[in-house]
Amino acid sequence: MIEYKVRAIETGGTGDVEKVCNDAGNVGWRLVSTNVLDLGALRTRAYLFVEREAGQRETQDTWRMQHGGQDAG
Repeated sequence: MIEYKVRAIETGGTGDVEKVCNDAGNVGWRLVSTNVLDLGALRTRAYLFVEREAGQRETQDTWRMQHGGQDAG
């Protein structure tokens, strides 16, 4: 069974997106797709669609610690 998550990141550069992708990959997530919205003034919102096998689970507290207290959705 596959589980999916979508993560939204508002950023002005690619470094933030790269960090979130690397952190997600470290706990078993694979990047499946992306979508980016232009917010103007050099700001964007990136949506990252990730998946992993359902048996690979991290605790919710670990996810919150890795992502500054935000739920992945």
